Amino acid sequence: KHLGRGMCEYAGATLNGAAMNTLMSNDNYFYKVCLTGSFTKDSCPEYLKESCFKKLKDGLVENISVHTDYFGSVLALRKYTKVILMDHVDWLNDDLVEQLAAGLEKQVVPGGRIIWRSASLNPPYTKVFAKHGFEVQCVHRITDKEHNGCIDRVNMYASFWYADRKTK
Repeated sequence: KHLGRGMCEYAGATLNGAAMNTLMSNDNYFYKVCLTGSFTKDSCPEYLKESCFKKLKDGLVENISVHTDYFGSVLALRKYTKVILMDHVDWLNDDLVEQLAAGLEKQVVPGGRIIWRSASLNPPYTKVFAKHGFEVQCVHRITDKEHNGCIDRVNMYASFWYADRKTK
């Protein structure tokens, strides 16, 4: 269940919110590629647009590193100013959340930022991040009236968050 709803209701609300608040023709390549099987010049990720793709081909792609290891091991490799957690923290048990928060506290520089989306309106692990030196803020929730049931083009999450590493 998601927000106390069954799976069919969740799926319907997700798709309805995206369909009613985004344009599939040129604004929502996430769903358009699923429906048509391909991107178009007008509906694709930024990195596939001609100007950005050229920068990647000209060497910018060398700044991307792919890791297939446990996240904590990769996190320990260096210091970070920004970490995008996506939604994977939702899937961690309490012990792993604690390990992740301790690793982030150690590896994110003061003033650095972590961001994530969650299937929960109020993910319980925000308190763990706060305990580990982060100032946590909710950007928006799907229940916020001004978002009309749609917080982004995919619309599969209930909330979006960031946390800034406190400067001591």
